[in-house]
Amino acid sequence: MMRVFFRADANAEIGGGHMMRCMTIAAACAAEGGMPGAVADAEGCEPPVADAEGIEPPGAVADAEGIEPPASAADDSSSLYCAGHSAEPVVSAPWRTSRPLSGTTDALKSGQEQGRSTENMRPPGAADGMHAPCKAEVVFLCADENSARLPKEAGYETRVLGTDFREMETELGMLASMFRASGAAREDIVIVDSYYATDAYLDTLRKYARIVLIEDELKKLRPVDVLINYNFSAERADYEDAYSGSAQLLLGPAYAPVRAQFQGRRVEIRDVVRNILILCGASDTLNAAARIYRALSGATAEVSGPGTSSDESAAEAAGSASGTVSPQFHIVGGAYNPHIEELRALAKERGNLTIHEHVEDMASLMCGMDVCVTAGGSTMYELCAVGLPFVCFSVADNQRPLCEAVSAKIIAPYAGAMDLDAEGTLPQIVSYVLELTADRLLRATRQESQRALIDGHGAENIASALLS
Repeated sequence: MMRVFFRADANAEIGGGHMMRCMTIAAACAAEGGMPGAVADAEGCEPPVADAEGIEPPGAVADAEGIEPPASAADDSSSLYCAGHSAEPVVSAPWRTSRPLSGTTDALKSGQEQGRSTENMRPPGAADGMHAPCKAEVVFLCADENSARLPKEAGYETRVLGTDFREMETELGMLASMFRASGAAREDIVIVDSYYATDAYLDTLRKYARIVLIEDELKKLRPVDVLINYNFSAERADYEDAYSGSAQLLLGPAYAPVRAQFQGRRVEIRDVVRNILILCGASDTLNAAARIYRALSGATAEVSGPGTSSDESAAEAAGSASGTVSPQFHIVGGAYNPHIEELRALAKERGNLTIHEHVEDMASLMCGMDVCVTAGGSTMYELCAVGLPFVCFSVADNQRPLCEAVSAKIIAPYAGAMDLDAEGTLPQIVSYVLELTADRLLRATRQESQRALIDGHGAENIASALLS
């Protein structure tokens, strides 16, 4: 039986992007001709189904305990909801395997009865509603229990190495023993997604399986069989010169691993901006979300003036050209955010802010928004897929090339490097958001540019290339 291993981690220091894109690729592999999928339980191959839950009204915190949907309103955002997933205990010993329980359709039926979309309620790795035929085995290899939580909750077999994610060579002996004991074959695949993977690490694993490396920028030739860089900034000519045919190259946004829930979805470009989404990744160690919210909340209040939303129909008629209705703000609190308590308190204090936690159906959340402010990363490809106009900023060196490329292609404006110059970046974010808010035609034009570049099938293209 063919096996596909994913070596990735997630924590407050490196965020959750590496793990999330690996889980997205794993889900696509499950749909690729009955290949790798969520590991089945003793009863069969059905992955677990997450609970269907609602969205909290503005000014409160949306959690994963089961939230009633809001009452109907004139605002299109009344159809939003946040799906949460209650976490089980994380695997606690090296090489301990976690497997999912059988799924249930109760959550789907409940959502349908309430008139909510139930198309994509599963976690991004549970095959997005497909029953994996179990003809191949997917295994996630993680340094620690914290990293293992996400793939475990999605239903994948997860093995904890008990190592430091920064010192990957220390786990080579363990991995070599595992591969030898299990009869590793060159048809097996190891997909590595870590900035800490050294050449020695990759070269050693290459003795036992085909090695696939996901990277965000070309720095040097790596000893791999397949190289994936789906960023706008990936130049094929540069990679072909570097690798000279020594590796299969999967380059450019055609391979952006967008989750299946984003396929076929499109944001409505409304006359008035009512909902602004702020995305700062799984960790947000800089507390950028709170700082951006405070800056935007003050700026939009000044533009709107007092009382502009008291008469909704009159406000919309008056503000259709300038977007002067005071918006509601939505922050997604990441799984490793050290400032989550501050965000929760801020939401309770303010009447125009909602914190969303444990969001599984991100596509539905995005589709209820009008404008987004996001940190650089894979989330930008999901925004492009649904056509949500956005402003981007960077919080790390590796994000800057992508943000600059997005800006150069006139997909979205780049406000600057929050980690290097927060005081200069925040005013730029405000300026770009106000520009989008005031101009419906600009938002519509940006949407067309975004959707022309991303079709939402990147993960499927990766799976097809690896498994064909």
